[in-house]
Amino acid sequence: MATKWVSSSARGGDNGSDYANAWGDINDAWAWLDASGTTNDAINLVNDGIHTLPTSATQISNGLTGTNYDTDPGFIVRGVDSSGNPDTVTMQAQAGLGSQFISLRGGARFVAVDGVIWDHSTADPTQGTSIVRMRDATAGPARVQEFEFIGYNDNDADTGKGVRRMFDNPGGVSPIDWGEAAYGIFRNCYGVFDVGSPTTVKNIVHHCVYWIKGEWVETFSALSSFHYNDNDSNTIGWYNNTLYAEIDDDVAAVVSYPANGTDAGDVDFHSNVLWIESSSASGTVITEVFGGTGGGSLVNEPTGDIGYNVLYTGPSIASGKVASFYQDPWEDSEDPKTTDNVAYEVTASTLFNVPGSSWTWPNVNGSGYNLTVPGDLRILLHLTGGLGSTLPGALPGAMPPQTEKTIATGSQTEKTIATGTQTEKYIQ
Repeated sequence: MATKWVSSSARGGDNGSDYANAWGDINDAWAWLDASGTTNDAINLVNDGIHTLPTSATQISNGLTGTNYDTDPGFIVRGVDSSGNPDTVTMQAQAGLGSQFISLRGGARFVAVDGVIWDHSTADPTQGTSIVRMRDATAGPARVQEFEFIGYNDNDADTGKGVRRMFDNPGGVSPIDWGEAAYGIFRNCYGVFDVGSPTTVKNIVHHCVYWIKGEWVETFSALSSFHYNDNDSNTIGWYNNTLYAEIDDDVAAVVSYPANGTDAGDVDFHSNVLWIESSSASGTVITEVFGGTGGGSLVNEPTGDIGYNVLYTGPSIASGKVASFYQDPWEDSEDPKTTDNVAYEVTASTLFNVPGSSWTWPNVNGSGYNLTVPGDLRILLHLTGGLGSTLPGALPGAMPPQTEKTIATGSQTEKTIATGTQTEKYIQ
């Protein structure tokens, strides 16, 4: 495995061989990977200043076909200090422009990105933005962990406008697999997957924190993590996520997954904690919490775990301002499940520790990276570790889905059911 280095500005021989000779442009690293054609190589992004996000990424198209993220990746990108230790690094979009971080094709698979902060606070919201672009059907999956994704105009004021597309693809391209976003922060941004017409792909967001403030210029389906034109046989996961949203607009859908297509596939949607406040005074504020779009009908309902979600709304949102909880393809019923927990007109401090004060999320996922959450969202309720936990809100598993094991013991069967942090056993 070879390791190349990228600094915030070119150093020494500018050949990437070590930190003293680091490249100053991430596209130099992509070009080197494309030329090498070997798997398991690593790119060290050094936290020695602000790195510039390119407006267009050099395509990586020469194989790099890994088989898993941990022992045989296509390649690894990681934030480090000058000695190679884990350290988050900031990549900033150029003022008034769009950006692109990685562009994959030609069999580039199992690409892992760790410890990067993407800052789009000064970017042009009318321009395209993506972190990972899958350019053909042989690209993917990619995994982004221990990250922060900062949206346009991130000033907690009335100009907040989200940035979409952590993962995207050109129209008509359906990758083998897609992506995974885990253990990170989405700050004043929306949307993770922006996909044309995929089938049988796997897209997952888990153990992430969403921090949303300001007026949403676009319809507030802006929080939608899944933006599809189709949904045939896809595997979708949104679980163990914490959402804090304080906005000046209506909410079209917190998480939207289209109801068109014929097979909703495997949908895991559980153990999420959401607090939403809106100053909108007219009409329905939240049209759908977990909604479907597109208006089509499904031949097959989804399989997977749905439930154990916690929804609290702020003091301005009464129950009559929330139109529905689940919509197809999540569930036939529009009502919460018996495993969900819903409460209206609740202050954020009832649910979270100190939402108005920033908090350091230490050693995220045991990675050595530290992230700063804009509010202390460690949860006070719902079977988590509370203030003694080292994780924000839902991350320990606020309301984990019921799991069942069957153990043969002679003529009897012993079943173990996990209920929150307790375990119950019975013999039948």
